[in-house]
Amino acid sequence: DQAETVLMRFLKGSGLTGYQGIWSQRHIYDMRVIRPLLDVDKHELLSYLRKQKQSFVEDPSNKDLSLTRNFIRHKILPQLSKTLNPQLTKTLARSANILQTDYVYLESQAKRRLKACALKTTSSALTLDLAKFQRSNQALQRMMIRLAAQHLSGSTRQLTFQHIQDVEDLLEYRPKGSVVHL
Repeated sequence: DQAETVLMRFLKGSGLTGYQGIWSQRHIYDMRVIRPLLDVDKHELLSYLRKQKQSFVEDPSNKDLSLTRNFIRHKILPQLSKTLNPQLTKTLARSANILQTDYVYLESQAKRRLKACALKTTSSALTLDLAKFQRSNQALQRMMIRLAAQHLSGSTRQLTFQHIQDVEDLLEYRPKGSVVHL
């Protein structure tokens, strides 16, 4: 699942957040989700189940090539593995792991920087020292915009790169009092 998730998100232009792929552990709302078999190769898993004489069920929708994930899994990944990198699945999983680590660090730095830039924070508003914000590296600025959006709306699921660019444009070029709707 990890390889096709990373590749699918790359092809859709996801950015750092999406390129992290699937986390083996994360909190979704108030629930902790653990995926202990995420890094286990499908062939290894099936071989183990057969040796244990353990039956299993495969979701029939996994063969539906009209679904993007399945098309990538059954057509694109095998072709790329055959012609470019026989270890592509492991390479993509390793890349996702590296990006997860980098994301955690960047997010922690952005949280600290956002706190330093904040003049006033409420549940419905965030007032920043614009000069401090603008002295930050662009990667930190973008992460701070994500964090601010999450703080104000509770989620960034609908936040797109275009939204981030609109906020950047607002802060850099638009006259005082301008508004961006996310």
